[in-house]
Amino acid sequence: MPALALAIALLQGAASAPASRPASRPSDAPGIALDKVVAIVNDDVITYSEVQLRLAPTIEQQGNPDPARIEALRRDLIVGLAVEKLLAQAAKRHNFDPASIDAIVKKRLEDEERAAGGHQQLLRNLERQGRSFADHERELHDDALTERLQGAELGFDQRPENDVTLMSPGLLRAHYRERIAEYHRPAAANAREILISTSKAGSAEKALARARELRAEIQGGADFDAVAARESEWKPADGGRLGWVEEGGGDPLLERTLLSLPIGALSEPIELEGGVALVRVDERRPAGVRPFSDPDVQKRVAEDVLARRRNEVFRKLLSRLLNDAYVWPPNLLKSLGIR
Repeated sequence: MPALALAIALLQGAASAPASRPASRPSDAPGIALDKVVAIVNDDVITYSEVQLRLAPTIEQQGNPDPARIEALRRDLIVGLAVEKLLAQAAKRHNFDPASIDAIVKKRLEDEERAAGGHQQLLRNLERQGRSFADHERELHDDALTERLQGAELGFDQRPENDVTLMSPGLLRAHYRERIAEYHRPAAANAREILISTSKAGSAEKALARARELRAEIQGGADFDAVAARESEWKPADGGRLGWVEEGGGDPLLERTLLSLPIGALSEPIELEGGVALVRVDERRPAGVRPFSDPDVQKRVAEDVLARRRNEVFRKLLSRLLNDAYVWPPNLLKSLGIR
């Protein structure tokens, strides 16, 4: 029997043996920590303790979820570990320099920290997503490794976004037409606001009274932008510009006012949480489908197409690796839709 199979048999036999041992042992006998094999990928074994170690931070972040949720997380983690093993084994066959992969991960983490506003803010962002920094670092490592493997195993360029054929206008337009419902946009208003906060005014009543005074001043001929520059706590130097406010994206009362107020008209004081506002609508846009000519739409379509292409490439890579792999239990990777 091969050494690996023998070790697995011994581990599983020990973990499932009936409890017929003596109730006590000599005090000088060393304790024996038993483990359980939960999966095998070629010559790599995934143990119960390895899974629990990875699972612990998530359980802590989610506040000790119910047992069914923990079991679902455990199953997903075992699948993820199995994929990690496959990728790592393939990387070994290609003799990738671990330092080069680590350098890519380090650079991406630095970019993310800079975009987030520092390491601590990145940690807080990940925590809000229910993810630990260690999990995120492993994901970046797997992404970098997969990119290298895509080139080595499948011969794809490592920067498919530069592939002119892949990103052709015809392909992008076809993707847009197939998923046109995804590019629906809600009604919106482009407006300006004069905001008087409750804290600065001293009370909600005083903020409301001040807003009424300012409204009367503007109706008497004062320039809205000038009053905003003098009084507003929202972008005073920019005339209190709110920009485009879409339906369903903010305070319901403010949205209803913006979507019903005649263009150019001055609103009554709007009592919001923490303050009172006066608004003026400069232009309005009805609900509808964002056109393909919109640069933001084209960017999103390109990102969607690229993500789908990368997913296809990854699945092909994984399928090729699995064809030559021994995986136990046999249905372990069924959730990936490959086996």
